[in-house]
Amino acid sequence: MGKKKRMVPQSFGDGDYSIVRTTVNKYPKCLFEAEEKDKHKAIVIKQEAPILIDIPLLCDGRGRNVIPANLYIRSKARFSPDEKTLKDYAQALLAFYRYMSIDGLNIYDIGSEKENGVVYKFRDFLLENVKCEVDGEIHGIYAPSTASSYVLKVVDFYNFMNASRIVEFNDSFVPFEYKTKSIQKRNSGRSDNRKLGYLDKRVDKIIVKTTELTKPFGKKQEVASYKKLTPMTEDDKAIFIEALGDDFSEPKNLMLKLAVESGLRLEEFVTFPVSEVKAPQAEIVKCTVGEVRNGCRTKFDKERTIEVPYEVMNELNQYRLSVARNNARNKSLVPHNCLFVKSDGYPYSTNTLEKHFEKIRLKIRETHPDWYHTVHDLRATFATHWLYNKHLETGMLFDTLMEDLKEIMGHAETSATEKYVKYMNTQENWFKFARLQNKLASKHLNS
Repeated sequence: MGKKKRMVPQSFGDGDYSIVRTTVNKYPKCLFEAEEKDKHKAIVIKQEAPILIDIPLLCDGRGRNVIPANLYIRSKARFSPDEKTLKDYAQALLAFYRYMSIDGLNIYDIGSEKENGVVYKFRDFLLENVKCEVDGEIHGIYAPSTASSYVLKVVDFYNFMNASRIVEFNDSFVPFEYKTKSIQKRNSGRSDNRKLGYLDKRVDKIIVKTTELTKPFGKKQEVASYKKLTPMTEDDKAIFIEALGDDFSEPKNLMLKLAVESGLRLEEFVTFPVSEVKAPQAEIVKCTVGEVRNGCRTKFDKERTIEVPYEVMNELNQYRLSVARNNARNKSLVPHNCLFVKSDGYPYSTNTLEKHFEKIRLKIRETHPDWYHTVHDLRATFATHWLYNKHLETGMLFDTLMEDLKEIMGHAETSATEKYVKYMNTQENWFKFARLQNKLASKHLNS
């Protein structure tokens, strides 16, 4: 008996749902030809100048297409091809499908009582995991606004499936119910209302339909953004670097080290350009990254310059010149400028790096059970350490360093950078860094 061949790598998704990116024709065309009785064959019509767009697609842990979810995302791509918008839809469905897989549910687990259906159960799961502050400590995963947005997108997903005949809303299949509510139109005293200017001025009420599924999230108080930060202390960072090891023949370890030392976002260090890697000639090597410039997927396609320490750039250059990387790169049929490549020569997915970070965390917690960070803490770690070190170097207040940090982090506005400054200005966090400095000073005096 022949051995069954896998169509996807063994490690794909690590058995979990994941998002992959692909390029598709925005307006595909096809025709159907009859083959046999009640059987038709779809033929894709080749177009001379197709309009191509990048969209995220949901795959299960075996690399299979999650058809209902991807049909929905594809429908959104037709009218809202903005990359961030599509990513938001994909992230909402990723959370929904991961929740269902954990609880052994599926999209059809809905009956006549909506509160017992999977949509309400998902809403309740999000409510239980909304970020909140208890006795000065932050608990939970999702911001109320994010959780509420996920619920609305799942509602829209079911409306799409109903319209597409994937599911059918009826008396025995009630995912949610709409209620009609009237909203009083506010009179601002101006000649026109900016948001509702298209309405007849004589209309003083607006009739809307709502499921009220997101109503409970309005009672959840948003936690200040700087309080959500959990950067590593110097000791935690040292433990992390040690866990990564000295042998950076494993590209994923080197990517994580680059992230914590440069402040790159997840999408950015996954697509870090090989063209910016060279033998270092200074203690700090400046690299300019941007999607148009060299393929690095920066937020809002913004081009910016980052700082890479000598040691890290040296390791990046050694990896660039390694036989293992060149052998892998030669297997890729599609040209790209990404430094880090898998064994098949193609770039890594962000989901792969998140999973790898989880493995590193489990390894660390075997000897340091209190160590708990996520891959997104790498960026906060860089920002807070950069502020502290610059303060020691220049004597400048954290607030006066905000503009420089904004440029390095690639923020569009200083309001996004402010959370790191507020974190460092909090007395408790300041003492954490000060104790570290005293500890290092004592170590040098005794050596």
